[in-house]
Amino acid sequence: VVLILGDNIYEDDMSEAVEDFVKQKRGAKIAIKEVPDPERFGVVDFSEDGSTIIDIEEKPKKPKTNFIITGFYICDNRAFDLTRELKLSTRGEYEITDLLKFYMNEGTLSHKKLEGEWIDAGTFDSLLEANNFIANKVKNQM
Repeated sequence: VVLILGDNIYEDDMSEAVEDFVKQKRGAKIAIKEVPDPERFGVVDFSEDGSTIIDIEEKPKKPKTNFIITGFYICDNRAFDLTRELKLSTRGEYEITDLLKFYMNEGTLSHKKLEGEWIDAGTFDSLLEANNFIANKVKNQM
């Protein structure tokens, strides 16, 4: 199962993440990015060596890191059954971070750190930023 939030723009080639997940066969894989304003997103924290996600927090007031979940998720076919077990959060929503925590606690959550541009085009300003980014990419390819 691959879920990509429709208002997200990725410069990175995500095919490698998909191929890695196919080899993984079980669990989930997410794309993460370091950002200046992590409190707006789901934030991940890592083991001491930085290889494993050990905590996920949805929109924390005091983020532990600047690494966030970008809206690119790959989950095994258990995701459908697992989502039926989710409970409403204190915000009154079903949170994908709760699903990801299941995989994290199971030890089957992996991640890809994005190197290229990532834009959450969910606001007027960021939509303009995304538009300008794509326009410049196309202009430079001509």
